[in-house]
Amino acid sequence: MDAGFDDLKGAVAADNPSGAFDLPDFFARHKNLADPIRLGLIKLLNSYSAPDPNPHGASAEEDSGEHYEEAIMAIEQLDDERTIPALRGCMASGGVIAAGILKYGLKALPAVRAQLTNQNPSIRFNAVGAAVTILEEDHGAKSHAQALGIIRTALADPHFLVRGMALDMIEKLSDRAQFAPVLEYMAEHDTDVAEQPGGERKYPLRGLSAYRVGPALHTRGGSRLGSYLRRSRSNKRRGRTQGSFMPACNIAPRIRRSATAPRKM
Repeated sequence: MDAGFDDLKGAVAADNPSGAFDLPDFFARHKNLADPIRLGLIKLLNSYSAPDPNPHGASAEEDSGEHYEEAIMAIEQLDDERTIPALRGCMASGGVIAAGILKYGLKALPAVRAQLTNQNPSIRFNAVGAAVTILEEDHGAKSHAQALGIIRTALADPHFLVRGMALDMIEKLSDRAQFAPVLEYMAEHDTDVAEQPGGERKYPLRGLSAYRVGPALHTRGGSRLGSYLRRSRSNKRRGRTQGSFMPACNIAPRIRRSATAPRKM
């Protein structure tokens, strides 16, 4: 199948005056070939993104090399919703896949959301980023509420990659103040450990969470830092939690269960 793809690249480039691999231009001149080639590319990408036999490690498509990435870039040139399932299957490829699936917006959301519970943390990582981006670009109240729900779930994910993506997505929100309590908690208690040379241990997500606390306490109306800290200290003395987000007492057991062996830097 790779040989057929090489033949297609050669034919498209030879047909273009500039020698570029420009599928829309090729299809404009060869309308009778457009649909067979589209279906062939989808079949090719599906062959690369077969179910991963080792979902907790590197997925099969990550090791398929140059042809795999070129197939994705070819699919990205197509304006065809039939490519969505194939692109979903390549979610572990991260940035390589983003433009291809994000351009379909809400039409791609069901396929992306289906990957939020994938066993492969790399796929969950990219699914969180893609789903929140799609929902926030819709600018609707219902979509925004769904985005918040995805972020809440991702913050309690057992894998540090997914929690880290959730922290990145919080920065894109205008109403991120509601996440301040859980960010404070993660800044002190997140379990991801990275071993440094010499045996020193660092907690990357604790630092990232602490970095996100400041922006989370600012809204367009100005800083809420002082009033939040005063209320937080008062509530702690009274045994209450602060904010509308999941209380730290609810998320803490899930974070503790996520502890794994330290990873090497």
